[in-house]
Amino acid sequence: MIASENCVSEAVLQGRQQRVHEQLFGAEHGLGLSITEAASELMRLKSMFVLLPDTPAIYPIWEHLVIQYQVSGKPAHDARLVAAMQVHGLTAILTFDKSGFSRYAGIEVVHPADVAA
Repeated sequence: MIASENCVSEAVLQGRQQRVHEQLFGAEHGLGLSITEAASELMRLKSMFVLLPDTPAIYPIWEHLVIQYQVSGKPAHDARLVAAMQVHGLTAILTFDKSGFSRYAGIEVVHPADVAA
């Protein structure tokens, strides 16, 4: 499975539901894919995962996380994903960026290599 450099979905682990938040499809992938290859991969991923909506409930949680964890700059995007996870009741994220999400209490960070092993 090809995944975004930032993150793709809730962890694909032992019987957990596989879901992806719509914000992830706009993420910079950084895997050297052409636009056509990336579009094809996104279509494949969207067929495999339940797409979770971006809702107004995410913003106040994101704002709280940014203040609580003193987040600024690019890491604010990770905070928004955590806010979306909290709104949708998710506790694990599959990501190449283990350090970017480690600050958030209650979020299990899973690297794709750990799932493929």
